Amino acid sequence: MENVPVDDSRETSTYDYIVVGSGPGGGPVAANLAEAGFSVLVLEAGPPSGNEVYRDVPMFFAQATEDPEVAWEYWVQHNDGGKAAHGDTWVDEKGGVLYPRASALGGCTIHNSGIIMYPAHSDWDDIMELTGDEGWHHEAMWQHWQKVLEWQAVSSRNPFAQLESPRTDLGSLVGSLRGPDWFLKSMGGAPRSGSLNDKDNVGAPGSWDLEIGIKAGVRQGVRDRLISAERSCPQLEIQCDALVEKVLFEPGPTGPRAVGVQLLNGRHLYQASPKFQETAEEERATRRQVVRARREVIVAGGAYNTPQILMLSGIGPADHLQAHGIEVLVDSPLVGANLQDRREISVIDRYAMPDLAEDRYVSALVKSLGLTGPRLSVCLSGWRADPENSQLGQFGIPCIRYRTEGPDGSPANCVTLGVPTQFRAHHPGWVKEALAHVGQTWTWLTLMGYTGDRNGYVRLRSGDPTRCPEINFRAFGNGTGGEHDLAALTQAIQMCRELNRAEPGQGEIFPGPDVQDLGDFIRREHYGHHPACSSPLGRTIDDSVVDSRFKVHGVEGLRIVDASVFPKMPGLFLIAAIQTLSQKASVDILRDASH
Repeated sequence: MENVPVDDSRETSTYDYIVVGSGPGGGPVAANLAEAGFSVLVLEAGPPSGNEVYRDVPMFFAQATEDPEVAWEYWVQHNDGGKAAHGDTWVDEKGGVLYPRASALGGCTIHNSGIIMYPAHSDWDDIMELTGDEGWHHEAMWQHWQKVLEWQAVSSRNPFAQLESPRTDLGSLVGSLRGPDWFLKSMGGAPRSGSLNDKDNVGAPGSWDLEIGIKAGVRQGVRDRLISAERSCPQLEIQCDALVEKVLFEPGPTGPRAVGVQLLNGRHLYQASPKFQETAEEERATRRQVVRARREVIVAGGAYNTPQILMLSGIGPADHLQAHGIEVLVDSPLVGANLQDRREISVIDRYAMPDLAEDRYVSALVKSLGLTGPRLSVCLSGWRADPENSQLGQFGIPCIRYRTEGPDGSPANCVTLGVPTQFRAHHPGWVKEALAHVGQTWTWLTLMGYTGDRNGYVRLRSGDPTRCPEINFRAFGNGTGGEHDLAALTQAIQMCRELNRAEPGQGEIFPGPDVQDLGDFIRREHYGHHPACSSPLGRTIDDSVVDSRFKVHGVEGLRIVDASVFPKMPGLFLIAAIQTLSQKASVDILRDASH
Protein backbone atom coordinates (compact mmCIF):
# COMPACT_ATOMS: atom_id res chain seq x y z
CA MET A 1 0.00 0.00 0.00
CA GLU A 2 1.52 3.29 -1.15
CA ASN A 3 -1.10 5.76 0.08
CA VAL A 4 0.54 6.56 3.43
CA PRO A 5 2.19 9.66 4.91
CA VAL A 6 5.79 9.64 3.76
CA ASP A 7 7.16 12.50 5.85
CA ASP A 8 5.89 12.76 9.41
CA SER A 9 7.63 16.13 9.82
CA ARG A 10 4.82 17.68 7.83
CA GLU A 11 2.18 16.50 10.30
CA THR A 12 0.99 19.35 12.49
CA SER A 13 -1.83 17.96 14.61
CA THR A 14 -3.98 14.95 15.35
CA TYR A 15 -7.73 15.07 15.90
CA ASP A 16 -10.45 12.56 16.70
CA TYR A 17 -12.28 13.43 13.48
CA ILE A 18 -11.33 15.31 10.34
CA VAL A 19 -14.25 16.68 8.29
CA VAL A 20 -13.46 17.66 4.71
CA GLY A 21 -15.97 20.32 3.69
CA SER A 22 -18.05 22.83 5.68
CA GLY A 23 -21.32 22.75 3.73
CA PRO A 24 -24.74 21.37 4.73
CA GLY A 25 -23.32 17.86 5.11
CA GLY A 26 -19.99 18.50 6.80
CA GLY A 27 -20.87 21.58 8.86
CA PRO A 28 -23.62 20.09 11.05
CA VAL A 29 -21.85 16.77 11.64
CA ALA A 30 -18.66 18.58 12.67
CA ALA A 31 -20.56 20.80 15.12
CA ASN A 32 -22.42 17.83 16.59
CA LEU A 33 -19.24 15.79 17.11
CA ALA A 34 -17.45 18.71 18.75
CA GLU A 35 -20.38 19.38 21.07
CA ALA A 36 -20.23 15.70 22.06
CA GLY A 37 -16.68 16.31 23.33
CA PHE A 38 -14.54 15.06 20.44
CA SER A 39 -11.73 17.05 18.85
CA VAL A 40 -12.71 17.94 15.29
CA LEU A 41 -10.86 19.64 12.44
CA VAL A 42 -12.96 21.12 9.63
CA LEU A 43 -11.08 21.66 6.38
CA GLU A 44 -12.59 24.17 3.96
CA ALA A 45 -10.97 24.78 0.57
CA GLY A 46 -12.27 28.34 0.40
CA PRO A 47 -11.84 31.41 2.62
CA PRO A 48 -13.80 32.24 5.78
CA SER A 49 -15.99 34.58 3.76
CA GLY A 50 -16.31 36.59 0.61
CA ASN A 51 -18.24 39.84 0.19
CA GLU A 52 -20.10 40.19 3.50
CA VAL A 53 -23.00 42.14 1.98
CA TYR A 54 -23.66 39.49 -0.64
CA ARG A 55 -23.23 36.78 1.99
CA ASP A 56 -25.61 38.23 4.58
CA VAL A 57 -28.32 40.08 2.63
CA PRO A 58 -30.98 37.56 1.58
CA MET A 59 -31.92 39.43 -1.60
CA PHE A 60 -28.30 39.51 -2.80
CA PHE A 61 -27.84 35.76 -3.21
CA ALA A 62 -27.55 36.15 -7.00
CA GLN A 63 -24.65 38.57 -6.65
CA ALA A 64 -23.02 36.11 -4.24
CA THR A 65 -22.75 33.54 -7.04
CA GLU A 66 -20.42 35.90 -8.91
CA ASP A 67 -18.27 36.95 -5.96
CA PRO A 68 -14.78 36.05 -7.26
CA GLU A 69 -13.47 35.40 -3.75
CA VAL A 70 -15.77 32.44 -3.20
CA ALA A 71 -17.13 31.41 -6.62
CA TRP A 72 -16.25 28.04 -8.08
CA GLU A 73 -17.26 27.91 -11.73
CA TYR A 74 -17.70 24.44 -13.16
CA TRP A 75 -18.30 23.87 -16.84
CA VAL A 76 -20.52 20.86 -17.34
CA GLN A 77 -22.22 18.98 -20.12
CA HIS A 78 -25.85 17.97 -19.98
CA ASN A 79 -25.23 15.12 -22.41
CA ASP A 80 -22.63 13.77 -24.82
CA GLY A 81 -23.67 15.96 -27.74
CA GLY A 82 -21.28 18.87 -27.21
CA LYS A 83 -22.18 22.32 -28.46
CA ALA A 84 -24.73 21.08 -30.99
CA ALA A 85 -26.83 19.46 -28.27
CA HIS A 86 -26.83 22.42 -25.89
CA GLY A 87 -28.49 25.82 -26.03
CA ASP A 88 -27.25 29.39 -26.07
CA THR A 89 -25.63 29.05 -22.65
CA TRP A 90 -22.88 26.81 -24.06
CA VAL A 91 -19.45 28.53 -23.92
CA ASP A 92 -17.03 27.30 -26.58
CA GLU A 93 -13.79 28.20 -24.85
CA LYS A 94 -14.92 26.41 -21.70
CA GLY A 95 -16.38 23.40 -23.44
CA GLY A 96 -19.54 23.41 -21.39
CA VAL A 97 -22.33 25.20 -19.56
CA LEU A 98 -21.73 27.28 -16.42
CA TYR A 99 -22.60 25.56 -13.17
CA PRO A 100 -22.02 27.96 -10.22
CA ARG A 101 -20.81 26.52 -6.91
CA ALA A 102 -19.29 28.19 -3.86
CA SER A 103 -16.17 27.56 -1.81
CA ALA A 104 -16.11 29.25 1.59
CA LEU A 105 -17.18 28.51 5.13
CA GLY A 106 -20.69 27.13 4.78
CA GLY A 107 -20.15 25.76 1.28
CA CYS A 108 -22.87 26.45 -1.27
CA THR A 109 -25.24 27.61 1.45
CA ILE A 110 -23.52 31.01 1.27
CA HIS A 111 -24.71 31.69 -2.28
CA ASN A 112 -27.84 29.64 -2.84
CA SER A 113 -31.33 31.11 -2.58
CA GLY A 114 -31.72 29.58 0.88
CA ILE A 115 -34.94 27.73 0.08
CA ILE A 116 -35.94 25.31 2.83
CA MET A 117 -38.22 22.56 1.51
CA TYR A 118 -38.27 19.29 3.44
CA PRO A 119 -38.48 16.18 1.22
CA ALA A 120 -41.42 13.80 1.04
CA HIS A 121 -41.59 11.16 3.75
CA SER A 122 -41.44 8.47 1.07
CA ASP A 123 -37.97 9.67 0.03
CA TRP A 124 -36.60 8.41 3.36
CA ASP A 125 -38.68 5.23 3.31
CA ASP A 126 -37.27 4.40 -0.13
CA ILE A 127 -33.75 4.47 1.34
CA MET A 128 -34.92 2.28 4.20
CA GLU A 129 -36.29 -0.27 1.73
CA LEU A 130 -33.09 -0.13 -0.33
CA THR A 131 -30.74 -0.67 2.61
CA GLY A 132 -32.87 -2.57 5.12
CA ASP A 133 -31.85 0.02 7.75
CA GLU A 134 -34.89 1.14 9.78
CA GLY A 135 -32.93 4.18 10.92
CA TRP A 136 -34.01 5.77 7.62
CA HIS A 137 -37.73 5.45 8.41
CA HIS A 138 -39.46 8.75 7.82
CA GLU A 139 -40.52 9.13 11.46
CA ALA A 140 -36.91 8.79 12.62
CA MET A 141 -35.75 11.24 9.95
CA TRP A 142 -38.45 13.71 10.97
CA GLN A 143 -37.02 13.71 14.48
CA HIS A 144 -33.57 14.43 13.03
CA TRP A 145 -35.11 17.35 11.15
CA GLN A 146 -36.54 18.73 14.38
CA LYS A 147 -33.00 18.80 15.79
CA VAL A 148 -31.85 20.73 12.72
CA LEU A 149 -34.60 23.28 13.30
CA GLU A 150 -33.07 24.06 16.67
CA TRP A 151 -30.44 26.06 14.79
CA GLN A 152 -31.78 26.50 11.23
CA ALA A 153 -34.07 29.52 11.10
CA VAL A 154 -36.93 29.63 8.58
CA SER A 155 -38.80 32.69 7.29
CA SER A 156 -41.60 33.02 4.73
CA ARG A 157 -41.94 36.81 4.49
CA ASN A 158 -42.47 37.83 0.86
CA PRO A 159 -41.24 41.32 -0.17
CA PHE A 160 -42.70 40.94 -3.65
CA ALA A 161 -46.22 40.72 -2.22
CA GLN A 162 -46.14 44.53 -2.01
CA LEU A 163 -45.87 44.74 -5.78
CA GLU A 164 -49.66 44.24 -5.75
CA SER A 165 -49.51 42.25 -8.96
CA PRO A 166 -51.91 39.33 -9.49
CA ARG A 167 -48.87 37.19 -10.20
CA THR A 168 -47.56 37.64 -6.66
CA ASP A 169 -50.72 36.10 -5.22
CA LEU A 170 -50.49 32.62 -6.63
CA GLY A 171 -53.44 31.39 -4.60
CA SER A 172 -55.77 33.70 -6.52
CA LEU A 173 -53.96 33.13 -9.79
CA VAL A 174 -54.13 29.34 -9.50
CA GLY A 175 -57.77 29.59 -8.49
CA SER A 176 -58.53 31.43 -11.72
CA LEU A 177 -57.30 28.55 -13.88
CA ARG A 178 -59.83 26.43 -15.73
CA GLY A 179 -57.28 23.92 -16.98
CA PRO A 180 -55.30 21.89 -17.65
CA ASP A 181 -57.23 19.03 -16.07
CA TRP A 182 -54.16 17.19 -14.80
CA PHE A 183 -53.07 20.26 -12.85
CA LEU A 184 -56.45 20.81 -11.24
CA LYS A 185 -56.54 17.14 -10.26
CA SER A 186 -53.07 17.43 -8.75
CA MET A 187 -54.04 20.43 -6.64
CA GLY A 188 -57.10 18.64 -5.32
CA GLY A 189 -59.38 21.65 -5.74
CA ALA A 190 -58.84 23.06 -2.23
CA PRO A 191 -56.14 25.23 -0.67
CA ARG A 192 -54.03 23.70 2.08
CA SER A 193 -53.53 25.33 5.45
CA GLY A 194 -50.24 25.89 7.21
CA SER A 195 -46.82 25.93 5.61
CA LEU A 196 -45.29 23.78 2.91
CA ASN A 197 -42.96 22.28 5.55
CA ASP A 198 -45.67 21.21 7.98
CA LYS A 199 -45.44 17.48 8.59
CA ASP A 200 -48.74 16.76 6.84
CA ASN A 201 -47.86 18.99 3.87
CA VAL A 202 -44.32 17.89 2.93
CA GLY A 203 -44.28 16.52 -0.60
CA ALA A 204 -47.93 17.44 -1.15
CA PRO A 205 -49.35 19.64 -3.95
CA GLY A 206 -50.39 23.15 -2.99
CA SER A 207 -49.55 26.85 -3.29
CA TRP A 208 -47.55 28.57 -0.57
CA ASP A 209 -44.97 31.25 0.06
CA LEU A 210 -41.50 29.72 -0.06
CA GLU A 211 -39.63 29.34 3.21
CA ILE A 212 -36.08 30.68 3.35
CA GLY A 213 -33.19 30.33 5.79
CA ILE A 214 -33.36 33.85 7.24
CA LYS A 215 -33.06 35.01 10.85
CA ALA A 216 -33.97 38.59 11.76
CA GLY A 217 -33.44 39.75 8.19
CA VAL A 218 -30.03 38.08 7.73
CA ARG A 219 -29.18 34.92 5.79
CA GLN A 220 -28.70 32.15 8.33
CA GLY A 221 -27.60 28.55 8.07
CA VAL A 222 -24.70 26.13 8.28
CA ARG A 223 -21.99 28.78 8.47
CA ASP A 224 -23.62 30.26 11.57
CA ARG A 225 -24.01 26.79 13.07
CA LEU A 226 -20.28 26.15 12.71
CA ILE A 227 -19.22 29.55 14.05
CA SER A 228 -21.49 29.15 17.06
CA ALA A 229 -20.08 25.68 17.80
CA GLU A 230 -16.52 26.94 17.39
CA ARG A 231 -17.11 29.66 19.99
CA SER A 232 -18.46 27.22 22.56
CA CYS A 233 -16.23 24.22 21.78
CA PRO A 234 -12.46 24.73 22.05
CA GLN A 235 -12.05 21.23 20.61
CA LEU A 236 -13.49 22.39 17.25
CA GLU A 237 -10.96 23.89 14.83
CA ILE A 238 -11.81 25.34 11.44
CA GLN A 239 -9.05 25.63 8.86
CA CYS A 240 -9.95 27.56 5.71
CA ASP A 241 -7.96 27.86 2.48
CA ALA A 242 -7.15 24.16 2.78
CA LEU A 243 -7.50 22.18 -0.46
CA VAL A 244 -7.45 18.45 0.27
CA GLU A 245 -5.35 16.47 -2.19
CA LYS A 246 -6.16 12.99 -0.89
CA VAL A 247 -7.09 10.84 2.07
CA LEU A 248 -4.20 8.91 3.62
CA PHE A 249 -4.41 5.23 4.61
CA GLU A 250 -2.45 2.70 6.63
CA PRO A 251 -2.99 -1.05 7.04
CA GLY A 252 -5.83 -1.85 9.43
CA PRO A 253 -7.12 -5.05 11.04
CA THR A 254 -9.41 -5.89 8.11
CA GLY A 255 -8.05 -3.67 5.33
CA PRO A 256 -6.88 -0.12 4.62
CA ARG A 257 -7.75 2.38 7.34
CA ALA A 258 -8.08 6.15 6.82
CA VAL A 259 -5.65 7.91 9.14
CA GLY A 260 -5.54 11.46 7.85
CA VAL A 261 -5.46 13.74 4.83
CA GLN A 262 -2.88 15.55 2.75
CA LEU A 263 -3.72 19.13 1.83
CA LEU A 264 -2.42 22.31 0.27
CA ASN A 265 -2.59 25.59 2.18
CA GLY A 266 -3.48 28.65 0.14
CA ARG A 267 -6.24 30.53 -1.61
CA HIS A 268 -7.59 30.05 -5.13
CA LEU A 269 -5.62 26.84 -5.64
CA TYR A 270 -8.49 25.03 -7.39
CA GLN A 271 -9.14 25.45 -11.10
CA ALA A 272 -12.83 26.29 -10.61
CA SER A 273 -11.93 29.59 -8.95
CA PRO A 274 -11.98 32.60 -11.31
CA LYS A 275 -8.81 33.68 -9.48
CA PHE A 276 -7.09 30.33 -9.95
CA GLN A 277 -3.30 30.48 -10.07
CA GLU A 278 -1.14 27.65 -11.38
CA THR A 279 1.26 26.22 -8.81
CA ALA A 280 4.32 24.17 -9.65
CA GLU A 281 5.18 21.10 -7.61
CA GLU A 282 8.06 22.94 -5.97
CA GLU A 283 5.65 25.54 -4.59
CA ARG A 284 3.09 22.91 -3.62
CA ALA A 285 5.72 21.15 -1.55
CA THR A 286 6.05 24.29 0.57
CA ARG A 287 2.28 24.51 1.00
CA ARG A 288 1.65 20.83 1.70
CA GLN A 289 0.46 19.68 5.11
CA VAL A 290 -0.60 16.35 6.64
CA VAL A 291 -3.12 16.10 9.48
CA ARG A 292 -4.13 12.88 11.20
CA ALA A 293 -7.38 11.43 12.56
CA ARG A 294 -7.53 9.06 15.51
CA ARG A 295 -11.04 7.87 14.75
CA GLU A 296 -12.34 8.77 11.29
CA VAL A 297 -12.06 10.97 8.24
CA ILE A 298 -15.42 12.29 7.04
CA VAL A 299 -15.54 13.54 3.45
CA ALA A 300 -18.25 16.13 2.72
CA GLY A 301 -17.00 17.80 -0.43
CA GLY A 302 -20.26 17.59 -2.37
CA ALA A 303 -21.35 15.76 -5.50
CA TYR A 304 -18.36 16.91 -7.59
CA ASN A 305 -15.46 17.02 -5.16
CA THR A 306 -16.23 14.02 -2.98
CA PRO A 307 -15.84 11.49 -5.81
CA GLN A 308 -12.80 13.41 -7.03
CA ILE A 309 -11.15 13.14 -3.59
CA LEU A 310 -12.00 9.44 -3.36
CA MET A 311 -10.52 8.71 -6.78
CA LEU A 312 -7.38 10.74 -6.04
CA SER A 313 -7.06 8.61 -2.89
CA GLY A 314 -7.22 5.35 -4.84
CA ILE A 315 -10.90 4.50 -4.35
CA GLY A 316 -12.88 4.25 -7.56
CA PRO A 317 -13.23 2.36 -10.86
CA ALA A 318 -9.90 0.54 -11.23
CA ASP A 319 -9.43 1.08 -14.96
CA HIS A 320 -10.20 4.80 -14.66
CA LEU A 321 -7.73 5.28 -11.81
CA GLN A 322 -5.00 3.37 -13.60
CA ALA A 323 -5.51 5.48 -16.72
CA HIS A 324 -4.53 8.51 -14.61
CA GLY A 325 -1.58 6.85 -12.93
CA ILE A 326 -3.31 6.39 -9.56
CA GLU A 327 -2.63 3.21 -7.62
CA VAL A 328 -5.87 1.35 -6.91
CA LEU A 329 -6.57 0.98 -3.21
CA VAL A 330 -10.18 -0.20 -3.64
CA ASP A 331 -11.90 -1.01 -6.92
CA SER A 332 -15.21 0.77 -6.29
CA PRO A 333 -17.07 1.05 -9.61
CA LEU A 334 -19.84 3.41 -8.45
CA VAL A 335 -17.55 6.26 -7.35
CA GLY A 336 -18.41 9.18 -9.62
CA ALA A 337 -21.29 7.29 -11.26
CA ASN A 338 -25.05 7.78 -10.81
CA LEU A 339 -24.72 11.61 -10.92
CA GLN A 340 -28.15 13.23 -10.90
CA ASP A 341 -29.79 16.64 -10.80
CA ARG A 342 -33.17 18.31 -11.01
CA ARG A 343 -34.35 19.35 -14.42
CA GLU A 344 -35.27 23.03 -14.60
CA ILE A 345 -36.78 25.18 -17.34
CA SER A 346 -38.02 28.76 -17.53
CA VAL A 347 -40.95 30.48 -19.23
CA ILE A 348 -40.39 34.24 -19.53
CA ASP A 349 -43.12 36.75 -20.32
CA ARG A 350 -43.03 40.50 -20.93
CA TYR A 351 -44.93 41.75 -17.93
CA ALA A 352 -44.18 45.36 -17.01
CA MET A 353 -45.59 46.45 -13.67
CA PRO A 354 -47.18 49.84 -14.35
CA ASP A 355 -46.63 51.45 -10.95
CA LEU A 356 -43.04 50.32 -10.59
CA ALA A 357 -41.43 53.76 -10.91
CA GLU A 358 -44.02 55.53 -8.76
CA ASP A 359 -44.02 53.03 -5.90
CA ARG A 360 -41.38 54.18 -3.39
CA TYR A 361 -40.98 50.73 -1.91
CA VAL A 362 -40.52 48.98 -5.25
CA SER A 363 -38.33 51.70 -6.70
CA ALA A 364 -35.93 51.42 -3.77
CA LEU A 365 -35.98 47.65 -3.97
CA VAL A 366 -35.11 47.65 -7.67
CA LYS A 367 -32.38 50.25 -7.14
CA SER A 368 -30.85 48.16 -4.40
CA LEU A 369 -30.69 45.11 -6.61
CA GLY A 370 -28.66 46.90 -9.29
CA LEU A 371 -24.98 46.09 -9.63
CA THR A 372 -23.90 49.73 -9.35
CA GLY A 373 -23.04 50.63 -5.78
CA PRO A 374 -25.41 48.50 -3.72
CA ARG A 375 -23.90 49.84 -0.50
CA LEU A 376 -25.20 53.29 -1.43
CA SER A 377 -28.77 52.19 -2.05
CA VAL A 378 -31.67 53.29 0.06
CA CYS A 379 -32.63 49.71 0.81
CA LEU A 380 -29.16 48.63 1.90
CA SER A 381 -28.96 51.55 4.33
CA GLY A 382 -32.32 50.49 5.69
CA TRP A 383 -31.17 46.89 5.96
CA ARG A 384 -28.15 47.88 7.99
CA ALA A 385 -30.32 49.94 10.34
CA ASP A 386 -33.10 47.37 10.72
CA PRO A 387 -32.51 44.19 8.71
CA GLU A 388 -35.58 42.35 9.98
CA ASN A 389 -37.99 45.00 8.71
CA SER A 390 -36.17 46.01 5.55
CA GLN A 391 -37.09 44.93 2.05
CA LEU A 392 -33.73 43.24 1.56
CA GLY A 393 -34.12 41.18 4.73
CA GLN A 394 -36.86 39.10 3.15
CA PHE A 395 -36.91 36.70 0.26
CA GLY A 396 -40.05 34.62 0.28
CA ILE A 397 -41.69 34.22 -3.10
CA PRO A 398 -44.85 32.35 -4.01
CA CYS A 399 -44.56 28.78 -5.27
CA ILE A 400 -46.84 26.11 -6.68
CA ARG A 401 -46.01 22.50 -5.93
CA TYR A 402 -47.79 19.87 -8.02
CA ARG A 403 -47.45 16.53 -9.78
CA THR A 404 -47.71 16.05 -13.52
CA GLU A 405 -48.70 12.42 -13.04
CA GLY A 406 -49.10 9.80 -10.36
CA PRO A 407 -51.84 8.61 -8.01
CA ASP A 408 -53.40 10.71 -5.29
CA GLY A 409 -51.09 10.82 -2.31
CA SER A 410 -47.87 10.45 -4.29
CA PRO A 411 -45.28 13.22 -3.81
CA ALA A 412 -45.34 16.28 -6.03
CA ASN A 413 -42.69 16.05 -8.74
CA CYS A 414 -42.67 19.71 -9.81
CA VAL A 415 -42.52 23.13 -8.23
CA THR A 416 -42.99 26.40 -10.14
CA LEU A 417 -41.78 29.73 -8.76
CA GLY A 418 -42.72 33.17 -10.02
CA VAL A 419 -40.19 36.04 -9.98
CA PRO A 420 -40.55 39.58 -11.43
CA THR A 421 -37.36 39.44 -13.49
CA GLN A 422 -35.70 37.45 -16.27
CA PHE A 423 -33.87 34.17 -15.69
CA ARG A 424 -33.39 31.52 -18.34
CA ALA A 425 -30.36 29.63 -17.02
CA HIS A 426 -26.93 30.15 -15.51
CA HIS A 427 -24.46 31.66 -17.96
CA PRO A 428 -21.74 34.33 -17.84
CA GLY A 429 -23.50 37.60 -17.10
CA TRP A 430 -26.78 36.02 -15.97
CA VAL A 431 -27.00 38.21 -12.88
CA LYS A 432 -26.66 41.45 -14.82
CA GLU A 433 -29.26 40.25 -17.30
CA ALA A 434 -31.70 39.32 -14.53
CA LEU A 435 -31.33 42.58 -12.63
CA ALA A 436 -31.70 44.65 -15.77
CA HIS A 437 -35.20 43.30 -16.20
CA VAL A 438 -36.60 43.57 -12.68
CA GLY A 439 -40.22 44.67 -12.94
CA GLN A 440 -40.23 44.46 -16.76
CA THR A 441 -40.46 40.70 -17.27
CA TRP A 442 -41.85 37.74 -15.37
CA THR A 443 -40.21 34.32 -15.11
CA TRP A 444 -42.01 31.12 -14.22
CA LEU A 445 -39.17 28.86 -13.12
CA THR A 446 -40.10 25.17 -12.97
CA LEU A 447 -38.01 22.59 -11.15
CA MET A 448 -38.77 18.90 -11.73
CA GLY A 449 -37.66 16.17 -9.33
CA TYR A 450 -37.69 12.38 -9.49
CA THR A 451 -36.05 12.27 -12.90
CA GLY A 452 -35.40 8.95 -14.61
CA ASP A 453 -31.75 9.59 -15.46
CA ARG A 454 -29.15 7.65 -13.47
CA ASN A 455 -26.17 7.62 -15.85
CA GLY A 456 -24.46 10.95 -15.23
CA TYR A 457 -20.85 10.91 -14.10
CA VAL A 458 -17.93 12.73 -12.47
CA ARG A 459 -14.56 11.61 -13.86
CA LEU A 460 -11.00 12.72 -13.37
CA ARG A 461 -9.38 14.74 -16.11
CA SER A 462 -6.00 14.10 -14.52
CA GLY A 463 -4.40 13.00 -11.27
CA ASP A 464 -3.78 16.66 -10.38
CA PRO A 465 -5.99 17.57 -7.38
CA THR A 466 -6.13 21.23 -8.43
CA ARG A 467 -7.93 20.36 -11.69
CA CYS A 468 -11.70 20.23 -12.12
CA PRO A 469 -13.16 16.85 -13.02
CA GLU A 470 -15.18 16.09 -16.12
CA ILE A 471 -18.91 16.38 -15.35
CA ASN A 472 -21.71 15.11 -17.56
CA PHE A 473 -25.31 14.69 -16.40
CA ARG A 474 -26.36 12.71 -19.49
CA ALA A 475 -29.88 14.07 -19.12
CA PHE A 476 -33.00 12.83 -20.84
CA GLY A 477 -31.53 9.47 -21.76
CA ASN A 478 -28.31 11.22 -22.83
CA GLY A 479 -30.18 13.46 -25.24
CA THR A 480 -32.05 10.76 -27.14
CA GLY A 481 -34.81 9.58 -24.82
CA GLY A 482 -36.16 10.56 -21.42
CA GLU A 483 -39.73 10.76 -22.69
CA HIS A 484 -41.15 10.59 -19.17
CA ASP A 485 -39.12 13.57 -17.99
CA LEU A 486 -39.73 15.51 -21.20
CA ALA A 487 -43.46 14.96 -20.85
CA ALA A 488 -43.43 16.32 -17.29
CA LEU A 489 -41.57 19.51 -18.20
CA THR A 490 -43.70 19.96 -21.32
CA GLN A 491 -46.78 19.87 -19.11
CA ALA A 492 -45.15 22.36 -16.76
CA ILE A 493 -44.47 24.78 -19.63
CA GLN A 494 -48.08 24.47 -20.73
CA MET A 495 -49.26 25.19 -17.20
CA CYS A 496 -47.06 28.32 -17.04
CA ARG A 497 -48.60 29.51 -20.27
CA GLU A 498 -52.05 28.99 -18.77
CA LEU A 499 -51.01 31.17 -15.84
CA ASN A 500 -49.86 33.86 -18.26
CA ARG A 501 -53.18 33.75 -20.05
CA ALA A 502 -54.98 34.11 -16.71
CA GLU A 503 -53.13 37.40 -16.14
CA PRO A 504 -51.98 38.53 -19.61
CA GLY A 505 -48.62 40.16 -20.25
CA GLN A 506 -47.21 41.58 -23.47
CA GLY A 507 -46.00 38.34 -25.01
CA GLU A 508 -43.75 35.39 -24.34
CA ILE A 509 -39.98 35.88 -24.70
CA PHE A 510 -38.78 32.40 -23.81
CA PRO A 511 -39.33 29.78 -25.22
CA GLY A 512 -41.14 32.22 -27.53
CA PRO A 513 -43.92 31.75 -30.08
CA ASP A 514 -41.56 30.43 -32.76
CA VAL A 515 -40.57 27.34 -30.77
CA GLN A 516 -42.56 24.43 -32.13
CA ASP A 517 -40.75 21.42 -30.67
CA LEU A 518 -40.86 21.75 -26.89
CA GLY A 519 -39.05 18.44 -26.45
CA ASP A 520 -36.00 19.66 -28.37
CA PHE A 521 -36.18 23.03 -26.59
CA ILE A 522 -36.18 21.37 -23.15
CA ARG A 523 -33.26 19.09 -24.02
CA ARG A 524 -31.14 22.04 -25.15
CA GLU A 525 -32.17 24.77 -22.71
CA HIS A 526 -32.81 23.00 -19.39
CA TYR A 527 -30.47 23.58 -16.49
CA GLY A 528 -30.05 22.60 -12.84
CA HIS A 529 -28.23 23.51 -9.66
CA HIS A 530 -28.68 20.60 -7.23
CA PRO A 531 -26.07 17.95 -8.11
CA ALA A 532 -26.17 14.76 -6.05
CA CYS A 533 -25.93 10.96 -5.95
CA SER A 534 -22.38 10.51 -7.30
CA SER A 535 -21.26 8.26 -4.39
CA PRO A 536 -24.53 6.47 -3.59
CA LEU A 537 -25.31 4.47 -0.49
CA GLY A 538 -26.57 0.90 -0.62
CA ARG A 539 -25.75 -2.61 0.54
CA THR A 540 -22.58 -3.73 -1.25
CA ILE A 541 -19.63 -2.33 -3.16
CA ASP A 542 -21.18 -3.64 -6.38
CA ASP A 543 -24.22 -1.36 -6.10
CA SER A 544 -22.99 1.52 -3.94
CA VAL A 545 -20.04 3.42 -2.46
CA VAL A 546 -21.14 3.66 1.18
CA ASP A 547 -23.38 1.60 3.45
CA SER A 548 -26.48 2.84 5.24
CA ARG A 549 -24.32 4.31 8.02
CA PHE A 550 -22.19 6.32 5.54
CA LYS A 551 -19.13 4.03 5.79
CA VAL A 552 -17.13 3.70 2.57
CA HIS A 553 -17.05 0.09 1.36
CA GLY A 554 -13.65 -1.60 1.37
CA VAL A 555 -11.89 0.61 3.92
CA GLU A 556 -12.10 1.48 7.60
CA GLY A 557 -12.35 4.89 9.24
CA LEU A 558 -13.82 6.72 6.24
CA ARG A 559 -17.35 8.05 5.77
CA ILE A 560 -19.12 10.34 3.32
CA VAL A 561 -21.73 12.79 4.60
CA ASP A 562 -23.10 14.97 1.81
CA ALA A 563 -25.50 15.00 -1.15
CA SER A 564 -23.38 12.53 -3.10
CA VAL A 565 -24.63 9.59 -0.98
CA PHE A 566 -28.29 9.82 -1.99
CA PRO A 567 -29.13 6.86 -4.24
CA LYS A 568 -31.72 9.03 -6.00
CA MET A 569 -32.68 12.69 -5.71
CA PRO A 570 -34.89 13.42 -2.69
CA GLY A 571 -37.71 15.91 -2.83
CA LEU A 572 -37.44 19.14 -4.80
CA PHE A 573 -34.77 21.19 -2.97
CA LEU A 574 -31.70 19.67 -1.33
CA ILE A 575 -30.59 21.74 1.67
CA ALA A 576 -33.15 20.45 4.17
CA ALA A 577 -32.57 16.87 3.04
CA ILE A 578 -28.77 17.17 3.39
CA GLN A 579 -29.00 18.79 6.81
CA THR A 580 -31.32 16.01 7.98
CA LEU A 581 -28.97 13.39 6.56
CA SER A 582 -26.08 15.05 8.39
CA GLN A 583 -27.98 14.88 11.67
CA LYS A 584 -28.58 11.15 11.14
CA ALA A 585 -24.90 10.63 10.34
CA SER A 586 -23.98 12.39 13.58
CA VAL A 587 -26.12 9.95 15.56
CA ASP A 588 -24.63 6.96 13.70
CA ILE A 589 -21.04 8.13 14.26
CA LEU A 590 -21.57 8.89 17.95
CA ARG A 591 -23.24 5.53 18.47
CA ASP A 592 -20.24 3.77 16.90
CA ALA A 593 -17.86 5.87 19.00
CA SER A 594 -19.54 4.72 22.21
CA HIS A 595 -18.91 1.03 21.48
